[in-house]
Amino acid sequence: GPDQLSQTGRRHLAHLIRSHGLTISGLGFPTRRGFHELEKIEARLAGAQKTLALAGELGAPHIIHPMGAIPPDRQDRKTAFFFEAMNAVSREAVRVGARFAVETGLDRPETLEKFLKETESGGLAVHYNPANLLPAGVDVYEQTVQRFAGSIAGLHVKDVVRSGMSVSGFREVPVGEGDV
Repeated sequence: GPDQLSQTGRRHLAHLIRSHGLTISGLGFPTRRGFHELEKIEARLAGAQKTLALAGELGAPHIIHPMGAIPPDRQDRKTAFFFEAMNAVSREAVRVGARFAVETGLDRPETLEKFLKETESGGLAVHYNPANLLPAGVDVYEQTVQRFAGSIAGLHVKDVVRSGMSVSGFREVPVGEGDV
């Protein structure tokens, strides 16, 4: 995590990357739980802010996170914490010059689009994963890509095929061999 790299280590890593003519396209921020779950949300929020700071220092334009499902009931206590946390992450992303890219898949595209518009300061983006949307019957091409135009910060390349052998009705296959 970001805490394991000292300021000197960060400067050395950034210099090493630049000296090889490379840039970082994004940092991953995987967590066991999304922001929709209250348990240990403060730790996830702090981790997201630290990872965004590291992204800013390393020149990475975004961090990628599967934030969890957007809570449907805006009056629910959980919803208030979710939106507070995501607004805080969005503000921090803008402050450090990076974007917090949420992976598609748990919400319908129209729900995610509305959420992005309602979030403060514009620090959120989309990490587009069409293979996560296909099992929900979403048009993963024209309509969805157009819906997120200007918000897509990254693309997760994987493929799925219909299968009666899985819970979702789809299983992952090598890219080019599936329905995506």
